[in-house]
Amino acid sequence: MARDVEPITPGPASAAGRLCNFTTGQSRLLSSHIAWLDGTVIPLLRASPNPWVDVFGYASRSGDAHLNKRLSDERCQAVVDHIKAAVPGVSFPQQFGFGESTSGGRDNDNDGFWRAVELYVYATGRPPAPAPTPPPAPKFICGPDVTTQIQQIWGRIQVEFRSRPRRDKITLCNEILLPVKDPAGLVKEVTDSLLGGKAPDLNALLAKVRAHAKIDGWDVIPLYQGASEWLRTPPVFDPALNGPMATPSSSDYANTDPFAAGHEDEATCSNTVQVAGQCWLNGSVNYGTYGIMVKLCSEFAASDIFVPNTLSRNPFDQPLKFNPVIRAIYSLLWATTLIKAYKKFGNNPEGAIIPVAWTKATFEGGPAATPGLAGNRPKCQFTAGPDGSIVTWDYVWEPLKPRDAAKLPK
Repeated sequence: MARDVEPITPGPASAAGRLCNFTTGQSRLLSSHIAWLDGTVIPLLRASPNPWVDVFGYASRSGDAHLNKRLSDERCQAVVDHIKAAVPGVSFPQQFGFGESTSGGRDNDNDGFWRAVELYVYATGRPPAPAPTPPPAPKFICGPDVTTQIQQIWGRIQVEFRSRPRRDKITLCNEILLPVKDPAGLVKEVTDSLLGGKAPDLNALLAKVRAHAKIDGWDVIPLYQGASEWLRTPPVFDPALNGPMATPSSSDYANTDPFAAGHEDEATCSNTVQVAGQCWLNGSVNYGTYGIMVKLCSEFAASDIFVPNTLSRNPFDQPLKFNPVIRAIYSLLWATTLIKAYKKFGNNPEGAIIPVAWTKATFEGGPAATPGLAGNRPKCQFTAGPDGSIVTWDYVWEPLKPRDAAKLPK
């Protein structure tokens, strides 16, 4: 059980205490309360030219909450009246009754500790002003959750590719896996060089296509850096609100070049999206698109037993299933080799680990797969807000699904 006067660490105050065990339903001071006020508080106040006291009243959780609020106010006033009678010039800048709102225990807990008044006595004038509060650290918030939308668009790519005629499939696959002017001639050259069932030399083949190491004939548009303005404008990011998502935004926000480095600054959450509980740069997730497409080409080559009706020596006019060079090109290994070359020799050299991981994940696991890696924007946290459904989702697969015909994310 609480004592009638419980000591409180005074901090910057000269003295502090909690007067407990007020009679239930009453505000009259106990004799022990008066003794402490007269012996400790009032002498300090009389000795100060500018004293002041903060007083806070409480009630237990027994009874009606509204009555308990009034009771806590009355207990505060009883303390104030007693002190003012002895030291008329004292001020009470903070005088407030909390009722039962801060009291612990269960409902109807009437412990004397909760039937109380706390007071803090400043006998040396007001305490020093607190140090200025530093501005809050910026909140790092990821962009919208696009998990559902990427699964849907990747599933759509699968359906539309599988419905295309054979020649279209070859055209699409060569665009993303054999980016040279004469893919048939190159395949024939390499095929003719194979003797005795020897496996094709991918490094030698790469040397021939390195000058053309482009893998930009494909994209899911809302994940494409050149169309990522939707992640830096309302309702995802409103500069007037500095949020609610994908914030902090670009470190070069005013730059209208969609490929400005500041738009993908790793010190921000600009151009980010959520996928399956991880925060990623949207362009990283886009490599999952490549994995889906490469898998389609690999499956197509593995099952193609086309019976030619001409004497053409074009290797693509023969069954792809039995051509080791084409099978090697329409493969995950070749795709990741191209990514590494593109990342090393392209316009913006950078690491290939994450692009390869996303490509491998969707190649092996399909539209719902994700890499076994933490997102590459881990400090960007999640919050409620718009998801990927706020924009239109479309894709590019040149030359039959061209970029200039794709719907923008609006």
